Amino acid sequence: MLRTVDRIYEVAARRPLTVDGFPYDASDLPGLLMAALVEDGEQAAEVLALGIRAFADAADGRTPAANPYLDEVLAGVATGGPDLTDLIHPRAERAERAGGDVAGGGAGWISALQSAQLAVMCGDVPASRIAGDYLADIRRHREAQPRVATAIWNITPCSFWPVRPLEPPTRVAGDVPALVVAAELDNRTPYAGSVALHRAPTASRLVTLRDARVHGVFGGRSPCSAATR
Repeated sequence: MLRTVDRIYEVAARRPLTVDGFPYDASDLPGLLMAALVEDGEQAAEVLALGIRAFADAADGRTPAANPYLDEVLAGVATGGPDLTDLIHPRAERAERAGGDVAGGGAGWISALQSAQLAVMCGDVPASRIAGDYLADIRRHREAQPRVATAIWNITPCSFWPVRPLEPPTRVAGDVPALVVAAELDNRTPYAGSVALHRAPTASRLVTLRDARVHGVFGGRSPCSAATR
């Protein structure tokens, strides 16, 4: 699959790839790949495979086959940002959590969630407003992360956020009896951060889901983590 991804990147660097009516260039693809790697479950893997196949077809000059799951992801990315919530959780479960029917929410649901996430992140820690800082970060990490460095280290809306954080970062320490639950391969919240958080409150406990790539361990991924709820 990596050879296919590299070929998609090469073609997208020369011309945009059109999937479901949206043109995507090489700068868009790393974010799409990262969005699809948020989970290691069967359904997320299916969405990843569908996405790779669609862009591979576009790179080869074929018309990608339409798929409702992929349509929602791509429309959400084009209008508001990537998120796999609609694909990882069944619609019935999302409706129950939202207190009503969210069927057909599609890109609007994805865009709304991404907007809320940005508001939290941009209001949490100030981001550099110097574009060159991000370019330097990308160059520094490109060798180790050749396919996703531009998605991880690139400039974000936080650099243009109209307000600065109102409060200083909260420092966690002491003998707070906290419980920290983490997945070892989480690519949204790196495991090293969970270990550091566990060490700060000296009375805390850390439950680790080994060899798991998932953002959000609660929800039935393991009997051990479920028992801590």
